[in-house]
Amino acid sequence: MKAKILMFFLLVCWGTKFLIPGDFVLFLSGNYNGGLKIADTSHSRRFDQLAAVTIVDTGRIASNIGSSFGGSLGIMKFFTRNFGLSVSFHYMPNTQVDVSTNYKFSWNFNTVDNNSGYESNTAWTNTGEISAVPINFNIIYAINLGKKTLLNINGGLSMILSKLNLYSNMGYGVGFSQEAEDKYWSFDGLIYEYSYKTVAVVDWYKLDLKNEQNKTIWGGNIGVDIEQKISNRIGIFIGFQYLYAPKKTYTWQLEPKSHYSGEFDILYRDIAPDNSNLPAVGNITTEVKFSYFTLVGGLKFHF
Repeated sequence: MKAKILMFFLLVCWGTKFLIPGDFVLFLSGNYNGGLKIADTSHSRRFDQLAAVTIVDTGRIASNIGSSFGGSLGIMKFFTRNFGLSVSFHYMPNTQVDVSTNYKFSWNFNTVDNNSGYESNTAWTNTGEISAVPINFNIIYAINLGKKTLLNINGGLSMILSKLNLYSNMGYGVGFSQEAEDKYWSFDGLIYEYSYKTVAVVDWYKLDLKNEQNKTIWGGNIGVDIEQKISNRIGIFIGFQYLYAPKKTYTWQLEPKSHYSGEFDILYRDIAPDNSNLPAVGNITTEVKFSYFTLVGGLKFHF
């Protein structure tokens, strides 16, 4: 898909030189990208087992994105000495995302004569990837700083082809009730009396989550660069570009398994062929803002 977009872009660039009058500039650059952020996500579940035991799940998913290197290719058309338009194709390759998850499982008796409980904390780490391909449609204003030095200020619309592949985990508390032969029966501290001959069993499952989505996002950009001519046809330039995109919401999905075993080896669940009894994780979402800055450096070819 990206190769087809690039080929189409090159054909448009070359055709524009002959079809639209005015000074034509082709530029290419290497880019350093940074500042992309993914918001932290918190989730929780709370339910009662036999009305006397309250089970609580809480979790937090945090993501850290590193910087990356990419490239740009574009054209400029100047209709006057100072005014022009540009179309540019930018590429931010797959960038690693470190995903850390903290999970707390707890339960408490909520009776008057017994308020004891239990708590455990677990952490997981995963990795994922994020990438973006912005296509910018800009207005340019050029200022001559000297005989061979030019300052370009540009800004406009951006169409961002984004890809998100994140992976994480969560804990899922479960409870079970059964009749006991004795008034009080405990098993590793995890089976507790509720009433005479009735006990509550609690445990939790480790679930795998994924967030794999592609979205096209409309945003904007603004930038500036300084070009130094090294000949009549070639110039070198450095610059700064900021890309703005509104926040988008991405929903985490459960990666199904055929069998779940409790972390305390007490409860388990075999999943039906139609997945009808999968754990219900609810609506867990993460906000991503594909806004980032780019430091650019490259060449301009004047025709």
